[in-house]
Amino acid sequence: MAEHILFVFEGEKTEKTITDSLLKNFIENDNRIVISSFKTDIYAFYKLMHEDEDLDVFALMKERNPELESYDRDSFSQLFLFFDYDGHSPSASDKKIRELLEFFNEETDKGKLFISYPMVESIKCISNLDAIEEFCNQTVKICDCSKFKRYVAEKAHKSLIHFNLYDNLIWNDVVRIHCVKANYIIKGNIVFPSNYFNQVDVFEVQKSNYIDKDKSVATLSSFPMLLLDFFGHQKLFTLVSGEQMEDGYVLSSEEEQHT
Repeated sequence: MAEHILFVFEGEKTEKTITDSLLKNFIENDNRIVISSFKTDIYAFYKLMHEDEDLDVFALMKERNPELESYDRDSFSQLFLFFDYDGHSPSASDKKIRELLEFFNEETDKGKLFISYPMVESIKCISNLDAIEEFCNQTVKICDCSKFKRYVAEKAHKSLIHFNLYDNLIWNDVVRIHCVKANYIIKGNIVFPSNYFNQVDVFEVQKSNYIDKDKSVATLSSFPMLLLDFFGHQKLFTLVSGEQMEDGYVLSSEEEQHT
């Protein structure tokens, strides 16, 4: 029986640093997870998949990652892919993003795709861990995304600069804030999600309310979305808050966020 889980990232360094720290705090000692990288953007990934409808993601990753040599596709029970929206790319296409999200929608089959808007650095684009409303309303123009890394370096709170230094308290705040923002993007409420939503849901609202409206995206990281998917909204709420989720009770006010 396959026991491993494959994570496929767009890049090599930043994503691995985030994942190592995230897993240490949320899925400790889980040796099932194997990490690989595609080493280019989502639109190049789409091109390869579009050119060969029978192309297997694992076979593609094995070609690019020698460390996968000892595995075959049956070694993995789940496959997760993490890419950036990168709307400023010359190859950018919302049609391609939608197609990929609709195709890669099941981790036990072809794989499940998670998108960061506009890119992986969104996870630390938080200037004040107590100002959740400010983060919920934070957007970035697509035309400015090429300068997004520099923007994050200037804006991020000092405790969020180095991913490898995140402790459990910081991760709890970061994950909670991003989950609340995902709920805000979809439902307009600054509260922790009380039900499941998928990556297509997030994309469709990003497109209608931000991309098409004023050529921007609402900053949002894919990594907390993975945890929301993995644990479910009730368990993740308990993990990041220490409280049980009850009907009508969510972390929504600043007074509740740092008690």
